[in-house]
This record gives sequence, structure tokens and C-alpha cells, in this order.
Amino acid sequence: MKLPKSLFPLIALAVGGCSLWDAPADAPANLSLACEMTKCECRPPTSSWSFTDTPGKPVAWRTDGSAYCPAGLALSRVVE
Repeated sequence: MKLPKSLFPLIALAVGGCSLWDAPADAPANLSLACEMTKCECRPPTSSWSFTDTPGKPVAWRTDGSAYCPAGLALSRVVE
């Protein structure tokens, strides 16, 4: 069966679009280890209704060297 040449770009776009559902690069498990090398902080979840930026809190460390945050806060990298 031969496919028209005009379908190849559509197939390539469809296959490439499937990668959009992969886990983000800064998944929490990976970020807890990345915070050993880069500066991180604990921040509350962002809300689209909030117009103020709440200051970050220091990261807590487990005995295995990975970073974590108290309940209600999430790890985020510090952008300088």
C-alpha cells in the first residue's frame, strides 16, 4: 500500500506530538536530587488568582541527601 507524500508530514507531527505527554523534566523525584547541585526553595502552590509572590522557605534535607519540603509546599529551583 502506498501512502500519498502529503501524509508524511502529518504522520511525523502526530508521532512527535505524543512526546508532549511525557513526564516534565523537573519531576519532583528528579528535582529533589537536582537540589543538591542547584539552589532550590520551598514555595506554596501558585494560584492564578494571587497577584503577590510569596517568599520561598528553606529546603529541608533527608539523611540520604535528597531535598524535601514540608506539607503544603513544593520544591522549585531559584531563578536568579
